[in-house]
Amino acid sequence: MRILVMALVLSACAPISQSLSPVPPGPTDYVENLPPGFSAQKVKADLEEAIIARFGAAALKRAQSAEGHVLSRFYQGMPTPPPPDGKPQLPIAALLILEQSVWYRAETGAAFRPLTPREQSEWLSALSDTGPWAEPTYANPTCTDAGATYLIVSVPNRPFLLRAANCATPKSERLGLAAINL
Repeated sequence: MRILVMALVLSACAPISQSLSPVPPGPTDYVENLPPGFSAQKVKADLEEAIIARFGAAALKRAQSAEGHVLSRFYQGMPTPPPPDGKPQLPIAALLILEQSVWYRAETGAAFRPLTPREQSEWLSALSDTGPWAEPTYANPTCTDAGATYLIVSVPNRPFLLRAANCATPKSERLGLAAINL
């Protein structure tokens, strides 16, 4: 009985290995009409700043040296009112890293916890969609209260992905929100 219990415990912590289908790098079938003043470098800097504010510089550094990482930040369409206590709110953001075939989620203070088997399965399912790689970096919103999801995905077998996603780039936005909602 003891052996059976140990086997169940160890299998719950075992990495879920699934390789992602490759996505060929450029050229794409669309031409991006980026608005004046749009800068992918500014999106990247803003996203990294939010990750540092929420999880710490050490967490970002670890992510950038991992075999894969995902940074996601969500902006609400309408800004939230300031909290009654006056303390600034942390950005709505997520940081995931891939190390030795296991995905980890950042927690405050640069700590990381492995995703549960259910979370790993959900995340790999979201990540298996190649649609975000076929969308533009930025598309003018088609909805009236457009929020935004800034997203960076660096994973094996796929080109580097940077998106300023909104309702006009639904697959990128879904992927960014999937990371946040784990």
